[in-house]
Amino acid sequence: MGKLFQELGEAKKAKEQFTKGLEIARQRIIIKKGSDASRGNLAAILLNMGDITMEADRDLEAVLKHYQEALQVREDILHHPSAEFGGPSKPFYVLLYLAEDYFRQAQIIREKMLNPSNARRQAELMLALAAAGDHTRAVEFAVKLSAAKNVDAEMLLDVARAYALCSTAETAGTDERAAYTAQALKTLQQVQERVGAEDILGSRRYPATP
Repeated sequence: MGKLFQELGEAKKAKEQFTKGLEIARQRIIIKKGSDASRGNLAAILLNMGDITMEADRDLEAVLKHYQEALQVREDILHHPSAEFGGPSKPFYVLLYLAEDYFRQAQIIREKMLNPSNARRQAELMLALAAAGDHTRAVEFAVKLSAAKNVDAEMLLDVARAYALCSTAETAGTDERAAYTAQALKTLQQVQERVGAEDILGSRRYPATP
Protein backbone atom coordinates (compact mmCIF):
# COMPACT_ATOMS: atom_id res chain seq x y z
CA MET A 1 0.00 0.00 0.00
CA GLY A 2 2.85 2.36 0.74
CA LYS A 3 4.21 2.13 -2.80
CA LEU A 4 0.75 2.59 -4.24
CA PHE A 5 0.12 5.79 -2.28
CA GLN A 6 3.60 7.00 -3.22
CA GLU A 7 2.90 6.47 -6.93
CA LEU A 8 -0.39 8.36 -6.53
CA GLY A 9 1.46 11.30 -5.00
CA GLU A 10 0.00 10.73 -1.51
CA ALA A 11 3.29 11.04 0.36
CA LYS A 12 1.78 11.42 3.85
CA LYS A 13 -0.42 8.34 3.47
CA ALA A 14 2.49 6.42 1.98
CA LYS A 15 4.65 7.31 4.96
CA GLU A 16 1.96 6.01 7.34
CA GLN A 17 1.93 2.67 5.52
CA PHE A 18 5.73 2.39 5.42
CA THR A 19 5.88 3.21 9.14
CA LYS A 20 3.52 0.31 9.86
CA GLY A 21 5.58 -1.91 7.58
CA LEU A 22 8.75 -0.94 9.44
CA GLU A 23 7.25 -2.01 12.76
CA ILE A 24 6.26 -5.36 11.26
CA ALA A 25 9.71 -5.84 9.72
CA ARG A 26 11.39 -5.33 13.10
CA GLN A 27 9.07 -7.89 14.69
CA ARG A 28 9.75 -10.44 11.94
CA ILE A 29 13.49 -10.31 12.61
CA ILE A 30 12.75 -11.67 16.08
CA ILE A 31 10.29 -14.26 14.76
CA LYS A 32 12.70 -15.38 12.01
CA LYS A 33 15.68 -15.38 14.39
CA GLY A 34 17.61 -12.78 12.42
CA SER A 35 17.49 -14.57 9.08
CA ASP A 36 19.16 -12.85 6.13
CA ALA A 37 15.78 -12.54 4.41
CA SER A 38 14.15 -10.80 7.37
CA ARG A 39 17.10 -8.44 7.81
CA GLY A 40 17.16 -7.73 4.08
CA ASN A 41 13.47 -6.88 4.20
CA LEU A 42 14.12 -4.50 7.10
CA ALA A 43 16.87 -2.76 5.14
CA ALA A 44 14.58 -2.38 2.11
CA ILE A 45 11.79 -0.85 4.19
CA LEU A 46 14.25 1.50 5.90
CA LEU A 47 15.28 2.74 2.44
CA ASN A 48 11.61 3.21 1.56
CA MET A 49 11.17 5.18 4.78
CA GLY A 50 14.11 7.38 3.88
CA ASP A 51 12.74 8.01 0.40
CA ILE A 52 9.22 8.82 1.53
CA THR A 53 10.44 10.98 4.42
CA MET A 54 12.37 13.07 1.91
CA GLU A 55 9.30 13.33 -0.29
CA ALA A 56 6.83 14.07 2.51
CA ASP A 57 8.85 16.14 4.97
CA ARG A 58 12.21 17.11 3.41
CA ASP A 59 13.75 16.22 6.77
CA LEU A 60 17.35 15.45 5.79
CA GLU A 61 18.35 14.38 9.31
CA ALA A 62 15.54 11.83 9.49
CA VAL A 63 16.25 10.60 5.95
CA LEU A 64 19.94 10.13 6.74
CA LYS A 65 19.05 8.24 9.93
CA HIS A 66 16.94 5.74 7.97
CA TYR A 67 19.64 5.31 5.31
CA GLN A 68 22.35 4.81 7.92
CA GLU A 69 20.36 2.12 9.72
CA ALA A 70 19.70 0.37 6.40
CA LEU A 71 23.42 0.45 5.72
CA GLN A 72 24.19 -1.02 9.15
CA VAL A 73 21.69 -3.83 8.56
CA ARG A 74 23.24 -4.67 5.16
CA GLU A 75 26.72 -4.70 6.68
CA ASP A 76 25.48 -7.01 9.43
CA ILE A 77 24.12 -9.41 6.80
CA LEU A 78 27.46 -9.34 4.99
CA HIS A 79 29.62 -9.96 8.06
CA HIS A 80 27.21 -12.17 10.03
CA PRO A 81 25.24 -14.28 7.53
CA SER A 82 22.53 -16.53 8.90
CA ALA A 83 21.82 -20.08 7.81
CA GLU A 84 18.28 -19.89 9.17
CA PHE A 85 15.24 -20.03 6.87
CA GLY A 86 16.67 -20.59 3.43
CA GLY A 87 20.37 -20.10 4.01
CA PRO A 88 22.65 -17.06 3.83
CA SER A 89 22.42 -14.41 1.11
CA LYS A 90 24.98 -14.43 -1.67
CA PRO A 91 27.78 -11.94 -0.89
CA PHE A 92 27.59 -10.46 -4.40
CA TYR A 93 24.01 -9.31 -3.94
CA VAL A 94 24.68 -8.04 -0.43
CA LEU A 95 27.59 -5.96 -1.76
CA LEU A 96 25.39 -4.70 -4.59
CA TYR A 97 22.78 -3.49 -2.13
CA LEU A 98 25.50 -2.01 0.07
CA ALA A 99 26.78 0.03 -2.87
CA GLU A 100 23.28 1.41 -3.41
CA ASP A 101 22.96 2.23 0.30
CA TYR A 102 26.30 4.05 0.34
CA PHE A 103 25.26 6.03 -2.73
CA ARG A 104 21.96 7.11 -1.19
CA GLN A 105 23.65 8.15 2.02
CA ALA A 106 26.25 10.13 0.08
CA GLN A 107 23.46 11.94 -1.78
CA ILE A 108 21.84 13.10 1.45
CA ILE A 109 25.15 14.22 2.96
CA ARG A 110 25.88 16.09 -0.25
CA GLU A 111 22.48 17.77 -0.17
CA LYS A 112 22.95 18.77 3.47
CA MET A 113 26.23 20.47 2.54
CA LEU A 114 24.79 22.11 -0.58
CA ASN A 115 25.32 25.85 -0.89
CA PRO A 116 22.09 27.35 -2.32
CA SER A 117 24.10 30.03 -4.10
CA ASN A 118 26.43 27.57 -5.86
CA ALA A 119 24.68 26.64 -9.11
CA ARG A 120 27.47 24.33 -10.26
CA ARG A 121 27.20 22.16 -7.15
CA GLN A 122 23.43 22.08 -7.56
CA ALA A 123 23.90 20.89 -11.14
CA GLU A 124 26.20 18.10 -9.95
CA LEU A 125 23.60 16.96 -7.44
CA MET A 126 20.88 17.22 -10.09
CA LEU A 127 22.78 14.86 -12.38
CA ALA A 128 23.53 12.46 -9.52
CA LEU A 129 19.85 12.34 -8.58
CA ALA A 130 18.83 11.78 -12.19
CA ALA A 131 21.37 8.98 -12.60
CA ALA A 132 20.06 7.34 -9.42
CA GLY A 133 16.50 7.40 -10.75
CA ASP A 134 15.24 10.11 -8.38
CA HIS A 135 13.56 11.95 -11.24
CA THR A 136 11.26 14.06 -9.06
CA ARG A 137 14.03 15.87 -7.19
CA ALA A 138 16.29 15.99 -10.24
CA VAL A 139 13.58 17.80 -12.19
CA GLU A 140 13.08 20.25 -9.33
CA PHE A 141 16.73 21.28 -9.69
CA ALA A 142 16.47 21.30 -13.49
CA VAL A 143 13.54 23.71 -13.44
CA LYS A 144 15.24 25.97 -10.93
CA LEU A 145 18.60 26.07 -12.70
CA SER A 146 17.18 26.59 -16.19
CA ALA A 147 15.05 29.49 -14.96
CA ALA A 148 17.96 31.33 -13.34
CA LYS A 149 19.01 34.73 -14.69
CA ASN A 150 21.95 34.64 -17.08
CA VAL A 151 21.92 30.84 -17.26
CA ASP A 152 24.68 29.80 -19.64
CA ALA A 153 24.81 27.13 -22.33
CA GLU A 154 26.90 24.77 -20.22
CA MET A 155 24.31 24.77 -17.46
CA LEU A 156 21.51 24.23 -19.97
CA LEU A 157 23.44 21.29 -21.38
CA ASP A 158 23.59 19.72 -17.92
CA VAL A 159 19.86 20.34 -17.52
CA ALA A 160 19.23 18.56 -20.82
CA ARG A 161 21.37 15.64 -19.63
CA ALA A 162 19.36 15.46 -16.42
CA TYR A 163 16.06 15.35 -18.32
CA ALA A 164 17.46 12.65 -20.60
CA LEU A 165 18.48 10.55 -17.59
CA CYS A 166 15.08 11.09 -15.98
CA SER A 167 13.41 9.80 -19.14
CA THR A 168 14.86 6.35 -18.36
CA ALA A 169 13.90 6.27 -14.66
CA GLU A 170 12.08 3.04 -13.76
CA THR A 171 9.87 4.87 -11.26
CA ALA A 172 8.67 7.38 -13.87
CA GLY A 173 5.39 6.76 -15.66
CA THR A 174 5.10 6.55 -19.44
CA ASP A 175 3.73 10.10 -19.72
CA GLU A 176 6.48 11.44 -17.46
CA ARG A 177 9.19 9.77 -19.54
CA ALA A 178 7.77 11.27 -22.71
CA ALA A 179 7.61 14.71 -21.07
CA TYR A 180 11.23 14.42 -19.88
CA THR A 181 12.38 13.42 -23.36
CA ALA A 182 10.56 16.37 -24.87
CA GLN A 183 12.04 18.73 -22.30
CA ALA A 184 15.55 17.39 -22.95
CA LEU A 185 15.17 18.06 -26.68
CA LYS A 186 13.72 21.50 -26.01
CA THR A 187 16.62 22.40 -23.73
CA LEU A 188 19.16 21.14 -26.29
CA GLN A 189 17.49 23.40 -28.84
CA GLN A 190 18.07 26.33 -26.48
CA VAL A 191 21.75 25.36 -26.24
CA GLN A 192 22.03 25.19 -30.02
CA GLU A 193 20.42 28.61 -30.39
CA ARG A 194 23.02 30.06 -28.04
CA VAL A 195 26.24 28.45 -29.18
CA GLY A 196 25.47 26.50 -32.35
CA ALA A 197 25.47 22.74 -32.80
CA GLU A 198 27.98 21.24 -30.40
CA ASP A 199 29.94 18.00 -30.20
CA ILE A 200 29.25 17.28 -26.52
CA LEU A 201 31.99 14.70 -26.01
CA GLY A 202 34.73 16.66 -27.72
CA SER A 203 33.34 20.11 -26.89
CA ARG A 204 33.86 21.13 -30.53
CA ARG A 205 31.45 23.78 -31.73
CA TYR A 206 30.01 24.19 -35.17
CA PRO A 207 27.87 26.98 -36.63
CA ALA A 208 24.19 26.60 -35.91
CA THR A 209 22.12 25.38 -38.82
CA PRO A 210 19.74 27.99 -40.24
